[in-house]
Amino acid sequence: MSIKKYNDYHYERIDVNKLSPRFNEIISKFDSSKSVEEQSDLIREVDKVFSEYSTYQAIAHLNFARDTKSKETKAENEYYDEIAPSMSEFSTRFAKVVVSSKYRDELVREWGRQYFNLLKMELKTFDPKIKEMLIEESKLKNEYTALLASAKIPFKDETYNLTGLGPFHTDLDRDTRKSSYEARFSFFEENSEKLDSLYDQLVKLRHRMALELGYKNYIPLGYLKMSRSDYDAKAVAEYREQIIKHVVPLAGKLYQQRKDILNLEKLYFYDGINFPEGNPKPEGTPDELVAA
Repeated sequence: MSIKKYNDYHYERIDVNKLSPRFNEIISKFDSSKSVEEQSDLIREVDKVFSEYSTYQAIAHLNFARDTKSKETKAENEYYDEIAPSMSEFSTRFAKVVVSSKYRDELVREWGRQYFNLLKMELKTFDPKIKEMLIEESKLKNEYTALLASAKIPFKDETYNLTGLGPFHTDLDRDTRKSSYEARFSFFEENSEKLDSLYDQLVKLRHRMALELGYKNYIPLGYLKMSRSDYDAKAVAEYREQIIKHVVPLAGKLYQQRKDILNLEKLYFYDGINFPEGNPKPEGTPDELVAA
């Protein structure tokens, strides 16, 4: 099986200024359409536009995450962050005309009730008055990404990033596991002030967004933004209680088994292996594993 390489994916900047008149035309056509078929065709057209946009946005973000010091990747990522609120505005404008369609019943049969549930949730998460806040939110998230990517952690006469330290966390040697975690934690301790600042700014910003949209706090807005149409904070609170009652005792038994299998007097956070010979590892090349 041929696997498409990441660098072979097409990438370009979406020109949001050119999209604006196009969306105005689509919305006008939708309002004046004479059949459900016409409206479905317009839904497909909008879906194609946002599919392309989402792809390019994801590529820009991935490129930035791979190299946060590159001026080019940073500029492309910032561009998509800046146009994201405008794209959200286009999307919510279209969502409004779809949910109020005179052919709504027919559209529900064709596109499914969940499609309309998602549209209604989307309408509750955006208003043009929070556009600048959304841009600021993206900037804070990018600062966090860049900070984590900047990690250069000395360990065993080498220098690793956070991902590179990962294999040592499950090393057969217990001292290696422990020291690798200590090296990892040292990075977060050294950057704790900056991390705390980013977290504080993000929490306060999201709270302001929620208030601006008419919510008591960010919690209900967060569930809507994650498209959680089938459960809410109350259901999750009940789930947490079930975890405490049923899963925690079971997990305790499993940890006790792990301690016995590893022949340890006490299990610590760095004892993340399940067998004395180490955790199972997949056999074969990446291509063979994907093909399987």
